[in-house]
Amino acid sequence: MIIKRNQIISNNILSEFLTKHRAEVIDVCITEYDEQAFVNGIREEGRQEGRALTLFSLVNSGNLKPDIAAKELGISIHEFEIAMKEAGMNQPVSK
Repeated sequence: MIIKRNQIISNNILSEFLTKHRAEVIDVCITEYDEQAFVNGIREEGRQEGRALTLFSLVNSGNLKPDIAAKELGISIHEFEIAMKEAGMNQPVSK
């Protein structure tokens, strides 16, 4: 027999179970919250990586100076050059 959700809530049918398994219930809630935080973190990391790759590409094509791109990313020019090389891009040779 399927008990309706409202009946479960109004009759405190899950109260005993939730009390008995309190630690597990709390752990599941925290795990689900942490999972959402993790997903949000991954999304933000992806956006930052995309922004960096765009700036690397602009520098590589000669359309943006490395010092300006580094400033946009909030890193030093040296850190920018290292990150750009790690991304497989080289800075254009100045003429």
